[in-house]
Amino acid sequence: MTIRFVKGGTDFTVKNPLFPYRPVHDRHQFIGKTAGGTTIVQELAAATDAYEFRFRNMSTTDRDNLFDFFKDDIDGAMETFTFTDVAAVEHTARWLNEWDFEMTIQDHWSGMIALEYV
Repeated sequence: MTIRFVKGGTDFTVKNPLFPYRPVHDRHQFIGKTAGGTTIVQELAAATDAYEFRFRNMSTTDRDNLFDFFKDDIDGAMETFTFTDVAAVEHTARWLNEWDFEMTIQDHWSGMIALEYV
């Protein structure tokens, strides 16, 4: 099983994201109570859906390709790109989180990416 990243002339796949992957629906609401006990809700922004993909024992080659893509092709969260998920469905996506990978054993990496489908 693979996921695919495409932006401009860059096109590569990453193998074996871990399951479960986590869809996160964020309503961006502030919820509070008044002194009298009334609940108030403030809508701060439109709701968004993010998807977290976790990896364990990713090869250094896959990690380097992904880092170069994050750093050079999409400039962190600045640019959208085409992302193909584990069900082979293409999405326009934006990377939401900071770079979050660490070497867990020699030449193998673990980490997480959070994507918003736009």
